[in-house]
Amino acid sequence: MHSSSIVQNSSTVPDSFPSSPEQNYSHHRYPNSSISSSPTTELDSMSENLSSLSSSDSMTSLPISHGQHLMEYGAGGMKAARTKKMANGQQPAPRKVYTSGTNAPSQKHAKDLRQQRSAGDLHGASTLQHRAILSEGSQKVAPSKKNPSSDTSLNTSGNASSNTSGSSASSTCYLLPSLFGKSRPSTVVFSLQKSNHTDYEREFGRPLQKVVIKASKRKDEGLYYCMPPTAVEFNVIKNAFKRAGFKRTKKFSQLNMLWGKHMKYDEYSKLNENQRCNHFPGSWALGRKDNLHKHLTVMRRRHGKSFDFFPHSYLLPEDKSLLQQEMDKHPQNLYILKPRASSCGRGIKVVQTMDQIKRKECIIQRYIADPFLIDGKKWDLRIYVVVTSMDPLVIYMFDDGLTRFATEKYNKKKLNNRFIHLTNYSINKNSKKFDRNEDEAHDMAGSKWSIKALKRYFQQEGIDDRRLWKKVSELVVKTMIAVESNINSLVKRHVLTKNNPCYEVFGFDVLVDAHLKPWIIEVNVSPSLSSSSPLDKQIKGHLITQTFHMLGCTPYKRRDYKDHQEQERRDRLLGLAPSSNLHSLRSTLYKRTMFELQRSKRLDFLTDDDRDVIMHFEDEHSRRGNFERIFPTKKLE
Repeated sequence: MHSSSIVQNSSTVPDSFPSSPEQNYSHHRYPNSSISSSPTTELDSMSENLSSLSSSDSMTSLPISHGQHLMEYGAGGMKAARTKKMANGQQPAPRKVYTSGTNAPSQKHAKDLRQQRSAGDLHGASTLQHRAILSEGSQKVAPSKKNPSSDTSLNTSGNASSNTSGSSASSTCYLLPSLFGKSRPSTVVFSLQKSNHTDYEREFGRPLQKVVIKASKRKDEGLYYCMPPTAVEFNVIKNAFKRAGFKRTKKFSQLNMLWGKHMKYDEYSKLNENQRCNHFPGSWALGRKDNLHKHLTVMRRRHGKSFDFFPHSYLLPEDKSLLQQEMDKHPQNLYILKPRASSCGRGIKVVQTMDQIKRKECIIQRYIADPFLIDGKKWDLRIYVVVTSMDPLVIYMFDDGLTRFATEKYNKKKLNNRFIHLTNYSINKNSKKFDRNEDEAHDMAGSKWSIKALKRYFQQEGIDDRRLWKKVSELVVKTMIAVESNINSLVKRHVLTKNNPCYEVFGFDVLVDAHLKPWIIEVNVSPSLSSSSPLDKQIKGHLITQTFHMLGCTPYKRRDYKDHQEQERRDRLLGLAPSSNLHSLRSTLYKRTMFELQRSKRLDFLTDDDRDVIMHFEDEHSRRGNFERIFPTKKLE
């Protein structure tokens, strides 16, 4: 087994940390792994095997020169060129193993040797000699895979030992320890500013663990993120990963965190429990306007006024006759036409009669004709919501967001003016009256405010908005409950890991009427994260950084994980696994909801899996930053 390439600063490691990285990664995460955790034991085993080989009959029956050659160069010495010399009775000259000193090869000599190897003149060179002569300008032998003691190891000073080639390309990250010490893994620190160790500890209020990952071990132990070619590459995403010490990769098996568009269902089965994906399978139950309408309509029929926060809607052509009856009964009403699946305000317009509807397939909503106006203009809210789990359902709402204004004063008579009736930034930015905010410190100016600025406006005007924000939270929770069963069934069907690796950042668009009642307009499964202004950069930068930090990315050794998976596969084939039915395993793990767990007064009734779920979400809640967990809450209604 390789010795760890992770170098820790022991002066900053709390008492709850394991004494070595192997304990943190291999022993904790893969307790049943068959890999030896002691390099010395493995080395002793190799020595015994070599001794038995030298004393065996097969060894002594060989010519002395042959036996000496095999002992000197190992199994790799039996190359074609060497075998040919031995067949002719020639004794190959012992090769030199270069270490530090004057006899080490120069850069020119190393270059000549590389050229000879490429021409086929060095086929007989041993693995150790290859590494010595092919390293450019190196004066030291690259560490052998069979000798962990020659590799960089953990030391008390936190610095690498003598073999530090490639240290300039090493990566550094900080790990935040769990509230529960060694029983839970540490997670990667994400921060809006790249700071030193002391600043990080002051920011998060806990001792941190500094980790240096060597370049030679980065592929196995490094932190990687993936943004597929189809993904929109927002700077706030890439900068958040870069500050945390992540490198970009194209390999799905190598990534720690994935940010992209929705994957195909069969691709979710490839995710392991150490990876994170930014979409749930089936979250289009929220993202498409027609799907959202169907789910909320079903809940309104079941629960009545409790779901009276969604404008009455009609799907065409299915509900054409019902819409016609509605228009005949209330000819003065206005309606807003939207394509079933679109974004950025495309195809949206205000209509009043059936003759104005030219699309065959669309959704028609009752127009909220009495919106709350500020300076005579219509506005809406972009609420950012992060769902970290669907089973159990866990919802967080960010404490800031955007208040987006129309660029012309409200007038119900001018139905064709999109700058009056629509608040989408993608539409109003093309208006001559659009006022761009160029200073993040003045977030109550221009055509786009922050939600914190809106709250200050309500205070200045003497408006009690506490009931409004409570209703907004209820609106978000009820909307997620409406689609929970649909999304959760797809998660259980296509995500094969015990711990769900999916999460999602949603953008809820909410309109407030003159009575301070919030109405949900639509939900965005891929809200825009472009930094078109300093205000956008500030809000979205905090949003993404704190989302990644709250999720808790755990470093892991990919090689150990593959070995662990292989061991589990063998156990299943031999009938040693506790359960080969994944769905029965999940039904055991999640047989109780978070509410039921919270009601439990006696902890001795909790299973180990129950405790693991509780500890996971308590750790997550401790990293929430400016998020508020709105479901589940302490007060059960």
